[in-house]
Amino acid sequence: MLRLHTKEALMQTELGKQIKSYYLRVAREMKAFEDGKFNEWKLRTEQILPTLQKRNVLRELPFGE
Repeated sequence: MLRLHTKEALMQTELGKQIKSYYLRVAREMKAFEDGKFNEWKLRTEQILPTLQKRNVLRELPFGE
């Protein structure tokens, strides 16, 4: 898209406008997908984090092992 953006005459044509519109639509959809995945991860993490924080990270082994 950046290469096309530097070609101002091309971007002013009907095809250029269609390409820009399509690019922006895809970019918005990708951003919405990314935001959705992040929110899913955040909710899932907030639910399981208290349980995980209560677990012991280290444990004592019997002497001699």
